[in-house]
Amino acid sequence: MASRTQRIVIDPGEPDIGFQAGFGFYLAIVAAGIAAVAGLLAGARTATLLSVVPSMVTVVAIIGHILAKRAHGLPERIGQSRRWRLACYLPSATFAALLLVRDHLPITGSERFNFITIVFAVLSGVSAYGIQRMARNRYTEALVADEPAAAWPWQRPGDWSARPVFTAIMALLIVDGLADMIVGDWFPGLFWVIFGVVMLYSSRSAGLVFTAVMALLLVDGLANMIVGDWFPGLFWVIFGIVMLYSSRFDLGDTDETGRRNPPTLRAHEAGLVIDRPFRKTVVPWDSFGDIRLTDDELVLERSQWFDVRCDRTAIDDPEAVVAGIERVRSPAHPRESLG
Repeated sequence: MASRTQRIVIDPGEPDIGFQAGFGFYLAIVAAGIAAVAGLLAGARTATLLSVVPSMVTVVAIIGHILAKRAHGLPERIGQSRRWRLACYLPSATFAALLLVRDHLPITGSERFNFITIVFAVLSGVSAYGIQRMARNRYTEALVADEPAAAWPWQRPGDWSARPVFTAIMALLIVDGLADMIVGDWFPGLFWVIFGVVMLYSSRSAGLVFTAVMALLLVDGLANMIVGDWFPGLFWVIFGIVMLYSSRFDLGDTDETGRRNPPTLRAHEAGLVIDRPFRKTVVPWDSFGDIRLTDDELVLERSQWFDVRCDRTAIDDPEAVVAGIERVRSPAHPRESLG
C-alpha cells in the first residue's frame, strides 16, 4: 500500500528568503571551490586566487538567490527525494576525493592544494547539510499544513542527561592541562585548565567568548592538517564544528526536570511529525502498527524501526492524545497525491 504522504498534493509557492539565501550560499561555495582547484591545476598564484574567488562567491550567491526565488517548489522537491538530498553532498565528496589522487595531478605546492581542498570540502559539506535540512523541513511543513490533532513532548522513558559525559570530558581536559604544565608546556596546559574550569562552572555554553574559542580551535585544527598533523588537526576541526553547531541549536538545554529538552510530536493526517529544534521529519501512519497506552508510557509500534515510546508523565492528557492519533489515522479522511 502506498504511503499516505505520497498521496498528498503540495502546491508550493515561492521559496522563503531563508532558503533563497542558503541555496545561493551553497552554490557560491561550490563554484568558488571549483574555481580555486581549477586555478591551482592551471598554476595560478595565491594572489590571483584571492582576487578572483571572493568576487565569484558574491556573484554566484546573488545568481543562486535569484534562481531559488524563481524555482517554485525547489525546497519541497529536494526535501521529498533522498536521492536529491544525498546529491547535495557530491561537491564535498569530490573535493575530499581530490586529496586521494593529488599525487597524480599536475600541481605545484601540495600544502596549498591540501589546504584549499580541505577548506572547501568542509565548507561545502556544512552548507550541503544546511540546504538539505532546510529542504527537508520545508517539505515536512508542506505535508502537514493542517492543524495537528494532538501534540505532546517526546520524553523517552528513562531519558538520560548528557551532563555527566560533559563533566567527565571537561575534567579530563583539566587533568591533561595540569599534566602539560608539569612537563613544562605552560601555555597549552594553562589554556586547557582554564577552559575546563570555565566550561564546568558555566551554566550555558554559549556567547561570543565560547564561539570565538571554538572558532580558534577549528582554525588551529585546519592549520595542523596543513602541516601534516592529520589526527589532532581533524579532531579539533570536528570538535569545533560540533560545539559551534550544538551552541547554535541549543542542544544542551534542559527542561524543568533537569533533562534535555525533548522533541515535540504532532499527529497530522499525513503522519506523525517529529519536530526537533533543527530538524523536522514526518513518519507516515502506514509505518505504525498498534498504539497502546500503559501505566508508564505511550507506545507507537513500528514494524521496521524502533517503537516510539513516550513517558506518560510528560504528557498532559494521554487519553486525549491517543484519541487524536486514532482520529487522524482513520482512512475515512480524503487523501490527495503529491504532484
